[in-house]
Amino acid sequence: MKFGQKALAGARAGTRAEGVRVEISGCVGARPAVRAYIRVSMATAANDNMFTIYGSPHLL
Repeated sequence: MKFGQKALAGARAGTRAEGVRVEISGCVGARPAVRAYIRVSMATAANDNMFTIYGSPHLL
């Protein structure tokens, strides 16, 4: 979802983002882990919705 890229279709609009993932590349830390995730998004003329579901982390 690109913020600020959608033209408004009316006087009211919204954006919702849940489970936003922040990635820091090149930083391993003390306990690196991997996890699966799925992201679902839906856009209408008035709103954008996105949510992310994460699996359990697996320590490396």
